[in-house]
Amino acid sequence: MLRHLFLASIITCAATTAHAQGLQQTAPPRDRVEIGGLNYSFDAGISPWRGAVVRTEFVRGPKMIWNGEAVAEHRFGEPSFAYKLQHTANLGAWITRVAARTSNGGFYNPKYRADVTIGRKLPPRRKVVLLVSGFFREVRDGHQDMAAIVEAQVYFSRWLIAQGGVRFQLSNPGEATSRYHDAALTIGRHGKATLLLHAAMGSEAYQIIDPLVIYTNFDSRMGRVAWRQWLTRTSGLQVSGSWYNNPYYTRTGVEVSLFFGFNAAGRR
Repeated sequence: MLRHLFLASIITCAATTAHAQGLQQTAPPRDRVEIGGLNYSFDAGISPWRGAVVRTEFVRGPKMIWNGEAVAEHRFGEPSFAYKLQHTANLGAWITRVAARTSNGGFYNPKYRADVTIGRKLPPRRKVVLLVSGFFREVRDGHQDMAAIVEAQVYFSRWLIAQGGVRFQLSNPGEATSRYHDAALTIGRHGKATLLLHAAMGSEAYQIIDPLVIYTNFDSRMGRVAWRQWLTRTSGLQVSGSWYNNPYYTRTGVEVSLFFGFNAAGRR
């Protein structure tokens, strides 16, 4: 669970940063709605994880982006609704991001979570971005997590982006520490097609799969491939597949979504 949320935040961070910088854009940024579904299977007798997701992105001028997400899911035998709101500001050489999350039900989701990120585009060409993030969350089983994330993104060209990061986490009670390493490569052009290759590995402090079953202090690893294809100038399809493994189970699955763009920012 901790790993999944961390990786999701890393990928969202990269996508929004690229959008804010405009290095991948071939047209003015647009507001966007994305609708999709996910289906994951587990071994070790664990029930499937299925869900539906709606994501939104609203661009307000060249400097401000609002992102929202709502997820309805059934995981580890229990249903849940989770929500996220995020604001990104592109302030010249600096990038700031704040996000808040909460959920309605689901022992595996946090009661609340708050994230803060600050990034710096390095001179002279601003094609290297360094980001430092932190988050705090309280999980429904009563434990709390605090983490710091350090990440670097390198924009080699308009069609090639590399990124890598590491998360340091402290979980209580017990002051359990963990560390996770993350790397990704994005190939392609916004408005045409992009391929994401993503891998991560490290240690996890806690993972909840049942109200009475909590795994602690173990190693895990994952891989993910995502293809994003524009079918029109503003809309398209994304398909991704992922694999995750720890000493207790293996998970594989796919996510499919359709996205629709509207309201070109240049027309405001």
